[in-house]
Amino acid sequence: MSERSYSGKVLCEIIEEFPHDEIFQSVHDELKKTFLGMVTFNERNVVRLFMCDSDDKRFVTEIIYIPRDQFSSQLREKITAYISDAVGYESEEFNTYYSEYILSRTYII
Repeated sequence: MSERSYSGKVLCEIIEEFPHDEIFQSVHDELKKTFLGMVTFNERNVVRLFMCDSDDKRFVTEIIYIPRDQFSSQLREKITAYISDAVGYESEEFNTYYSEYILSRTYII
């Protein structure tokens, strides 16, 4: 994928805005799959979830993309509770990011 193509530019923006801790802690193949998945839906009005276990299995990270016009703290709390129950961990921390695109990103540990 060329950096000069539209998809290449979108990928560069995604990498720049991506949580840096996640970049350094992720396995290369999983990170590549996540980034390419994000490029394909970047400007679509969809909900997407990317999850990753830590190497030592002590925590799980989730990145959730939700259309900004549908996002609320109440929705985030419901999603966090649902995922926490599903994986058997309690949510410790979250960070929500709003970009110029139509999707908000919530990073949950």
